[in-house]
Amino acid sequence: MIAVAGINYQSAGFEALSRISAAKRQAGLRSDAISGMVWVQTCNRLEIYADLNLHCRKAAEKLLLQQLGPDLPKKITYLHFEDDAVLHLFKVAAGLDSAIVGEDQVLHQLKLAFKQSACQHLNTPLLNKLFHKAFATGKNVRTHTNLNKGNISAASIAAELLQSFRQEYPALKGTPVLIIGAGETGALVTEILVKKGFTQIMVWNRTAAKAKKLANEFGVTAIAVKSLADCYSKSSMVVVAIQKQTPALDFSINGQPGVKRILIDLSMPLQVQEAANSADSFVYNLEGITAIRTSNTAKRKEAIDDALQLVWASFHEFKAWKEQEWVGQTLQQWKVLLTQIQERQLKSFTRQHPDADQETLSLFARDLSAQMLKQLAWTIRQQEKEGSEGQQWSRLLSSVEPYEQLN
Repeated sequence: MIAVAGINYQSAGFEALSRISAAKRQAGLRSDAISGMVWVQTCNRLEIYADLNLHCRKAAEKLLLQQLGPDLPKKITYLHFEDDAVLHLFKVAAGLDSAIVGEDQVLHQLKLAFKQSACQHLNTPLLNKLFHKAFATGKNVRTHTNLNKGNISAASIAAELLQSFRQEYPALKGTPVLIIGAGETGALVTEILVKKGFTQIMVWNRTAAKAKKLANEFGVTAIAVKSLADCYSKSSMVVVAIQKQTPALDFSINGQPGVKRILIDLSMPLQVQEAANSADSFVYNLEGITAIRTSNTAKRKEAIDDALQLVWASFHEFKAWKEQEWVGQTLQQWKVLLTQIQERQLKSFTRQHPDADQETLSLFARDLSAQMLKQLAWTIRQQEKEGSEGQQWSRLLSSVEPYEQLN
């Protein structure tokens, strides 16, 4: 059974999601009923995709909620099973379930989550097929639709806010932008700002080498780790994009007297405290940026419809594959059966004909078994096409017991 359990910005809101993200860590396998899982944590969601050895949805629901966090209020969680779970993942990969519809980062985040799961040996063939289909779906949506065109990512909206702020307060044009965090989001904001003509950009990161690498790539300035508080107190334009359970500093510290300041918090958990908002300081976090994207989403209705069509096409392709999954299992079982028959018959023939060429006989036996298996596969496919009666006969083939168990 494929299932997903999670919370996101829609079910819990950004503030609650921030608190939960700060407290949660990746869960491990704690039940034989879970064949494998992929744990996904982004700015917009906290989800577990699982391949379960269960047929009871109530039991599956209880198990997944325990993995997600037994202390979470049930009203802010959601669960999807089988077709609904597959469709949900494909929408997530396409960017249709993001706070900012069409944003690109989620696909990369899914790939990282899947890679981490593989490194921990938590994947299964079914999850492998499912996630690679999701990756292909996300790529198709970005290639064949306009869903990710324009200011649709948190980073691009942040850059647009900074540009508007600088235009509204021309006196700040020569002041630098401070970007706290040199990870994926911080790097993306830096790249967009450079393309927009921002020349004064300072980058800070807990790992100095990472900040220097980003600075060298885009020709900006990396500041020393210990200089953050001082630079922040003098900065009028600040973007915070770090993954840290506790705030990197007190963002409510006042800036220069009488000077306007804009603080954009793209972190999860949120970093900038509410107290930072004042008459001279404008604070935007993911919730505020999500509100801005609402108008952008309305303008991209056609692109969203196109993306949904691609998602549904992928969903039906995956469903068709899954419905045929038993065929592979049947052929594998028959392969074992034929191998056992072949080995037993060769031993019997050798006892009766000790002078026979064993190598040639073994090669012939393997080739014969392969041809029989090929014919069997063709027969199953033909019977599947003939409808319910053909399917019944082909299902009988899958119930064969290994030869050793029949004797």
